[in-house]
Amino acid sequence: MKRNWKFLGTGWDRTTYLIDERIVLKFPKNAIGEECNIFEALNWFNSENQCIQTKLIKINGFQCAVQPYLKPVDNNDKPDWAGYYDGQQGGLDKGGKFKIYDFPPNWMGNAIRAYGSYMD
Repeated sequence: MKRNWKFLGTGWDRTTYLIDERIVLKFPKNAIGEECNIFEALNWFNSENQCIQTKLIKINGFQCAVQPYLKPVDNNDKPDWAGYYDGQQGGLDKGGKFKIYDFPPNWMGNAIRAYGSYMD
């Protein structure tokens, strides 16, 4: 099966792809990436409507995050509260509301690297 996914970017623990013009897939590169995906899927609704909805799907045994695509915005157009999230990584949803798309706590990756993962 040929996938026409567009590469969006990669970080320490996850690689992201645009599946179509509406859906982003976050594929984990390691256990930390998988735990970040799980965290986002379990916690997006606790963010006072600041984070984008996230769902999990399993691909080849890996927990992948799926989110609606957010339209990029200039850093000057981001709300002040965006600074509470790693890199202020967010954009506009289809309703024009600013949402964060990368929101595991900053300490999470460091703690897992130092103490290990429950998945190890």
